[in-house]
Amino acid sequence: MNIIEQFLNNQEILNKSVNTVKAYGADVAQFIDFIFEREDNMENIQPLHIRSFLAYLSMQKLSKKSIARKLSSLKAFFDFLTRIGSVETNPASVLNTVKVGRSLPSTLTLEEFKHIIDAIDLKTFNGKRDKSILEFLYASGARSSEMLNLKDIDLDIRGKEAKVVGKGSIERIVFFNDEARDALFDYMAMKRMKFPMAEYLFINRFGTKLSSRFLRKLVEEYAAKAGIAKEVSPHTFRHSFATAMLDSGVSLRVIQTLLGHASISSTQIYTHISREELRRCYIQYGPFA
Repeated sequence: MNIIEQFLNNQEILNKSVNTVKAYGADVAQFIDFIFEREDNMENIQPLHIRSFLAYLSMQKLSKKSIARKLSSLKAFFDFLTRIGSVETNPASVLNTVKVGRSLPSTLTLEEFKHIIDAIDLKTFNGKRDKSILEFLYASGARSSEMLNLKDIDLDIRGKEAKVVGKGSIERIVFFNDEARDALFDYMAMKRMKFPMAEYLFINRFGTKLSSRFLRKLVEEYAAKAGIAKEVSPHTFRHSFATAMLDSGVSLRVIQTLLGHASISSTQIYTHISREELRRCYIQYGPFA
């Protein structure tokens, strides 16, 4: 356990996100439990041990994406062990990365988003908070973790801007529209009366920071109330933002910056879901235009 703590501390020094470090810890601990159930100790781990672990995960019906992440965690862990001299070679380095097919992210149309907003009871504090959360997510394209970590001081409501901290502790500015601004004004006025000492922008009934689990449940409940059958998560709002931008003719480079993607390849997935622009081009330039 001491070695795991050293490894996780090292990942924090390398500016890995809190969620990534947490996932690394869980993945490595699961692998060690797997080994100790079958072996007496962790000495002389070979690629075969890791292959057995991956096969076990597959038999547990774990998704390819999750298995790929766990292999990545083990590669990072054993790479750390080689650097500090605990092992001579990285047994995970010879294993090929699990190929993960990129699934098309779910998106919301503007009409579906309006149905969700209409399902909110705006007479309550929670309702005003929920509307400002969903309006902000849909208008800014921010990650849910970035939004949950916002503090009042990070917000420029009149300028319709917010400073968020993304992956790798990189700061950037996101923008929002008039609807989100008005919802935030309404919510924050009530928040200051009820919780004047609250540290975070979006808070629960105790005045403390909302959890990602709470946010997911909130989104799912409103989507169900709005009669939306497809799966809707907090990340769906980010996908919807990016798709709407692409459909409007905004370049991938601009969308990459707005989303805070380190690589353009992460942004390119939206080219596969933007059908409206293709349809417009077909109608305008196709053989029967």
